[in-house]
Amino acid sequence: MVSNVRWICSVLLILGLYRDITGLNDEIKYHKNWKLLPGLSSCGKVDVNERIIGGSSAKLGQYPWIASLKEELSSRPFCGASLINENHVLTAAHCVEKIEDDCALSPWLSVRNYHVRLGEHDWTKAIDCEGSLCAPAPTDYRILNAITHPDYTHSTHSNDIALVKFEGRATYNTFVQPICLPQGQLLSPYRLKGHVIVAGWGRTKPNDLNSYSDVLRHVELPVVPLKQCEKVEEMSEYPIDEHQYCVGVKNKGSCHGDSGGPMMKSLANVHSRNYFLFGIVSYGPSICAEYPAVYTNVAMYMKWILDKLSD
Repeated sequence: MVSNVRWICSVLLILGLYRDITGLNDEIKYHKNWKLLPGLSSCGKVDVNERIIGGSSAKLGQYPWIASLKEELSSRPFCGASLINENHVLTAAHCVEKIEDDCALSPWLSVRNYHVRLGEHDWTKAIDCEGSLCAPAPTDYRILNAITHPDYTHSTHSNDIALVKFEGRATYNTFVQPICLPQGQLLSPYRLKGHVIVAGWGRTKPNDLNSYSDVLRHVELPVVPLKQCEKVEEMSEYPIDEHQYCVGVKNKGSCHGDSGGPMMKSLANVHSRNYFLFGIVSYGPSICAEYPAVYTNVAMYMKWILDKLSD
């Protein structure tokens, strides 16, 4: 009898540890919409070699899931985004808020006047080439709908995440691929540590309105304790919790124009190495890279993302 009790307790302990390690509950683990997301064999893959980075231009095709949001006739993006399957990107809620505000001010505008661009690298070139390697021309997809998180609050930047669905389906190639979303052991309560990569076309000089980069740039940044963002005076009035990450170091970080873009990390598993989307550029100090910035923690929103995905 005692041995049976011990056996039962051992099983319960193992199950409990499994739940703690994976951070999964049945609602997420068995969600019907996982089938709408790519598996590890077809997400977060790149054909270029990784290299040490630090606020430099990215290689052509280095981050094939990088997307941007733009007005129909504009030659510049106003926000970044990340491709997660053939017809959805994730971005920041405040990026979608801009679209909603523009449409409210101009009755002749609608969400369909805005596009998701995929396959872009250098905004000044029709065709991007690196040596003898050339990518297909980037493609613009008309936005069908944009869903901001229901608890997004502009004044506090809380729940700064949005899911954008675009018209048609992306054509995958070397330069257009989806990034992996957190799954399994990478879901809550997992907390990312070490260094991550942020990429975008934002400003390269904090106070220079004309310093937006034409070429995709990337930077490697440390994940730091949340309290380092909390103690920044101009950011201390905003609540910061486990739904966010604090990322950056003095003189290196995201800036205006990078909003909505990916905060990502390449991780190895038994079968492959994949990039995962762990964060979304949300907000930071008024002088970019003077202090760390705040990023939305994607893993905390996986159930909401799965709920809102549609074929």
